[in-house]
Amino acid sequence: MRQLALARLALEAKDATVDDPLPIFGSNLRKARLARGLSQERLAHLCGLNMTHVARIERSEREPGVRTVAKLARGLDVRASVLFDGLEGRDS
Repeated sequence: MRQLALARLALEAKDATVDDPLPIFGSNLRKARLARGLSQERLAHLCGLNMTHVARIERSEREPGVRTVAKLARGLDVRASVLFDGLEGRDS
């Protein structure tokens, strides 16, 4: 009985809609970049990244890793949390 209940919960969790965080991150990145008057090319140069990589992150085509997030935050001179603004985490 317990296994059946767990299986049902797993199926419900699988079917639940989860907001994709990539568009939010990409939008925050773009807003922060534009607020500082930087082009994608200039930001990429400041961060030691390829301009195409920055563009793909902004368009939600690439998921940045932790090191990339840190480089972007440093290049923008913002806390990394600014790039995650609007993403909901676990309550408590």
